[in-house]
Parts: sequence; C-alpha cells; structure tokens
Amino acid sequence: MRMNLKALSIIVALLTGVAASRADITGNTLADDGDGVITCTTYGFLTLSPGEFQLSVDGIQHYSLDPSWPTGHILGDITTDTETDPSLTLAYEVDNDTGTAWNDYQVQITLNKSFTLSNVSVDNSGWTSVVTAPIQVGSSWIAYIDYKAGIPVPYDPDPLLTGTLDFGYKLSFTGSVTFVEALTPTFVPEPGTWALMACGLIGAFFMRRRSA
Repeated sequence: MRMNLKALSIIVALLTGVAASRADITGNTLADDGDGVITCTTYGFLTLSPGEFQLSVDGIQHYSLDPSWPTGHILGDITTDTETDPSLTLAYEVDNDTGTAWNDYQVQITLNKSFTLSNVSVDNSGWTSVVTAPIQVGSSWIAYIDYKAGIPVPYDPDPLLTGTLDFGYKLSFTGSVTFVEALTPTFVPEPGTWALMACGLIGAFFMRRRSA
C-alpha cells in the first residue's frame, strides 16, 4: 500500500508540473500592415492541446496601383503566458482579387526568434510546396514556403467566381513572438504579354543576323 501511495504522489506531482507549464496564448493579432494589398479576418481560434493552437484566416489579395506595395504583408503578434514551446497552425483561404491568375505563391515568415516549420499543406489541385528552413538574418529568423501551381488560381470580376488558394502551415517557437508574413502571388502571363515577348525575341534574332 505504501508503494502505491508513493507512486500516486509521483504521478500527481508530474501532472501538476505539466499543468503549470501549459502554454496559453493570452493575446494575438493578425492584420494587414496598412498597405491595403490584402484584407483578412481571423476566426476559429482553437486550443488543440496544451501549447498547440490553430488560427484560421480568411483573406482577399487585391491588385495594387502603388508599385511600392507589390505584396500583401500581414503583421502578427502572439503572446503566451509561459516560456514553453507552443505550436501555432495557420490555415488560410485567400481569394484572388488581383486581376490576373496565379501560378505561384510565396509565403515569407519573419519572426523575432528561432522557430521551426512543419505540416506545410496546400489543398488546390496539383499544387505542391517547397520549404526553405528558417535562417537567422540579423536579429530575425526568416523562412520561405513556395507553393507551386498545378492549376492556376483564376481571377474573375464576379466575387462568386474568383479563385481561392487554400494553404496552411505549422510553426513552433518558444514564448512570446512577433511575426511578419509577406504573401506574394506570381501571375500567369496574359496572351498579349507572350506576344510582346515573342516579337522581342524575333527582333533580337534578326538584329543579330544583320550585325553578323
């Protein structure tokens, strides 16, 4: 009986320690940085398990007339109540309101401390992803996820017909964190663009022959 009581006391102590080190997010924000290129709302913030959280993001990527705002940046702040290692899963649905179909999409994640990436996913048919692991640049850590097109994400003036890119990833870090995302679509060249490129190449070919 004494052995059972001793074992029980050890189990209680371990469970108490686990509960005390539970990481809870006490504050989080996720919003466009003010350039107007992307608008988003967040919903479905879930605590999956101690120290593991999920945040769903519904966004619209807009066309920018200002060349200094070519991408959609999202600023994020996450505050946890402990220095344990929390994981945050971000799930995105981004509508294409840029005026042109997307055949590539890059996510750049910048944090103010070390982190890891996992569970990188994309739901669009035929799309794949390539991950560049975080590297330290100055006082920040930067990672990239390149989503490669299978079927391009279309644009349509009708909001009900425009395309949506569904993707997500999981990042793990220690303690409070501030992060920045740069979401950059690559556009499918329009037929007119291809024609101009072809004319340029043909012209260069004949100029070269004439000079020879």
